[in-house]
Amino acid sequence: MPPSTRTILKQARANLQRSPNAWESAGGRVELTPTEIRFLPHALNFNRRPLTIDLRSLASVTPYRQRIYGLLPSPGQNAILLSGRDGSFAHVLVVGHRDEWIGAIEEARRALETADAGDKPSAGSTP
Repeated sequence: MPPSTRTILKQARANLQRSPNAWESAGGRVELTPTEIRFLPHALNFNRRPLTIDLRSLASVTPYRQRIYGLLPSPGQNAILLSGRDGSFAHVLVVGHRDEWIGAIEEARRALETADAGDKPSAGSTP
């Protein structure tokens, strides 16, 4: 049975930069489900488009050191760089308890890989 996208494993207030060099950051809420990361911006943002990232499309989830206006290192240690497998995206998610979030995302990715592997027929089996 495929994992549900309705089950929320973790959620928090967060900011999103749609690229590491973006000047604009949107505030809102981030949700982790068994299959995806969803960012839901609040109504006060200029850019109110939600963002959904399929966990299968992630190449890496790493701690990230932000820069203020792209120049000065930020004193905060709460950003996560979400990079796509094919290089099609790189988003910066700013959320409290960064290491817990990285662990939860990695755990959900492993569970999804295990579920996907279980759905594939084994070699020599007949459908």
